[in-house]
Amino acid sequence: MSKGVKGTKRYIPLEETGEVCPSPEPEPRTAAYVFIHFIRPLFAELFGVMFFVFVGVSSVCRNKTGTARIATGLAHAFTLFVMVAATAKVSGGHLNPAVTLAMTIVRGLQPIVLAPLYVLAQLLGAIIGAALARAAMPSTSYDAVTGGVHMLGHDVEPGQGILAEAVATSILVLAVLMVAFDDRNKSVLGPLAIGLAVGGGIFAIGDISGGSMNPARSFGPAVVRNYWKYHYVYWVGPILGSLFSTLMYGLFLASPNRLWLPIYEPVD
Repeated sequence: MSKGVKGTKRYIPLEETGEVCPSPEPEPRTAAYVFIHFIRPLFAELFGVMFFVFVGVSSVCRNKTGTARIATGLAHAFTLFVMVAATAKVSGGHLNPAVTLAMTIVRGLQPIVLAPLYVLAQLLGAIIGAALARAAMPSTSYDAVTGGVHMLGHDVEPGQGILAEAVATSILVLAVLMVAFDDRNKSVLGPLAIGLAVGGGIFAIGDISGGSMNPARSFGPAVVRNYWKYHYVYWVGPILGSLFSTLMYGLFLASPNRLWLPIYEPVD
């Protein structure tokens, strides 16, 4: 029913009166709006990455036995599971510049100006988390593993490290898009799937590149330790992997209403 103007005797539609319905005024950018939509999610990303990197670096520095890779993978998986679940309703639980890149492309992050702010918050949180890990452990343990910095394995070339990081990150980003973002596939188990993707990635490529899949996770320890050898591997690989999975999602795997190529026939 059309909106109209109430007269004394009857309801007169606007089409008959010729009046134009005024458009609603835009929502004012109040302090509460800025806090809820900008400050709050940025702090969620900062704190989430801070805790994740603290646990990640600590798990690497305190495990030097034959089961170190298992312990490190589980520590990363469980912590990311908890942090994504804790921040999902506040910031979306990205906690990773590669994930933020994917979510920006599929328009899962609005307004788009938040994307660079998210990345800055993640990098700052990673630095703080790595610094806290450094302060919490003896120098001997910290120095023994170069401060938990990601490094290429023995005889591994940078190109191989980039490929390993790209493939593992592609699995992670696909999990994010399919179980935490997509309308039809979204699940309450999304945070668990994301955590398991990271844990599995560490098991798979830990001996090749260290298993980062997250530029922020590599950046924080590198800053605190001041170790930058082949650091670009941990940006190029995850970014390529993120772009690949985003492309596959948008072209083939997304729900019909989110596919980039339009479908003109109704789909159940």
